[in-house]
Amino acid sequence: MTLDFKFPDVGEGIQEGTLLHWKVKVGDVVKQDQVLAEVETDKAVVEIPSPLSGKIVGVMHKEGDVVKVGEVMVRIDDGSGSVGGGEVHVPSKGAASGRVEKGGSEDKKSGGSDHYADSVVGTLDENTMELGEEGAAVESGSHEGRKRMMPKYRKMAREGVGGGARVQKKYDLWGYVERESFVGRRLVASKLQQSLSSSAQYTVCEEADVTDLVKIRKKEKGPAMKQGVKLTFLPFVMKAVVEALQEFPRLNAELNGDEIVVKKYFNFGVAVDTGKKLLVPVVKGVDKKSMLSIAKEIEKLAKKCVDGSVNSMDLKGGSFTITSIGSLGGLFFTPILNSPEVAILGLGRIRELPRVMETVMKVVKPRMVLPLSLTVDHRVVDGAEAVRFLVKVRDLLEDPDRLLVEMG
Repeated sequence: MTLDFKFPDVGEGIQEGTLLHWKVKVGDVVKQDQVLAEVETDKAVVEIPSPLSGKIVGVMHKEGDVVKVGEVMVRIDDGSGSVGGGEVHVPSKGAASGRVEKGGSEDKKSGGSDHYADSVVGTLDENTMELGEEGAAVESGSHEGRKRMMPKYRKMAREGVGGGARVQKKYDLWGYVERESFVGRRLVASKLQQSLSSSAQYTVCEEADVTDLVKIRKKEKGPAMKQGVKLTFLPFVMKAVVEALQEFPRLNAELNGDEIVVKKYFNFGVAVDTGKKLLVPVVKGVDKKSMLSIAKEIEKLAKKCVDGSVNSMDLKGGSFTITSIGSLGGLFFTPILNSPEVAILGLGRIRELPRVMETVMKVVKPRMVLPLSLTVDHRVVDGAEAVRFLVKVRDLLEDPDRLLVEMG
């Protein structure tokens, strides 16, 4: 019997994905759980496994297409010899693991794990490769045994030659140009555009004198390194944000229809530039963790984003986002909300600047200054509330002794 396999609901409210790579073609014989394709959602790149064994008799989309949940991806002949056709349904949550439904029948069983959720693996496209001997590929991605492009063909793709090149060298009327595929950024771009068009975003800026914080971090950096932890300023900022959010909880919320959902947990997304795309892994339970625990988790999540082992659970559950451009040299900027969240804090580069100090008499001294940029959704957070929140964060960073936190 020939069965239609539809793009399943991968959770998190995902309605569509971009088909990045087919792993099969018409005529291939596949086994249950064999990867059919890689699809990029706005959360991650997921591998779509086959729900049954059989022969691929139809591929319904080409690479680069946007596939909506419920659309047929492939047609599979299960070899049963039965006349007619049907559909392959991936069980919903609570369905019996591994169950394949035909002809649209509903699975009446409960309990067990979601077969699809268990077998879909979140990954990043273009996992890093190390080149070995000619014609050999040394895998360094997140999944053992996963086949990768031969080095000579990957080199051709990078250089823009050959039929499968991702970057093709062309000329326009004015001279030489390079045309690079937009497929890998399409959903990220769509989410950013949707965030801007569906909310009333504005940004307020402030600067914090972090001279004392710089001294504390310098003092604690050595002991942290002995424990294998790279201590940055981000954990200190996170702790300050937690205290500020407890006073201004509306910034730790999301707008859901006619309701403002204020979250009582503190799960902070941290923007990570992988070199290919921007990902936002989430550090969960920031209020319950020590400074070094937060630093260790940030480093671990960032590494997973870069090497391709990050999964969908790492990328969801956030209530507030922090992004930093300080290592690149920027100062103030206008971060875009990580929808549906209503606030995001941007950190610029710390610089030594002259500042007037209010002592017995005014004196100018060199101080370490951190630029802060807060973007909020005006539909939920008024300007006065946003400014008060940012000033609270500033005050806590300027007087780090007020941050009642545990280092280790």
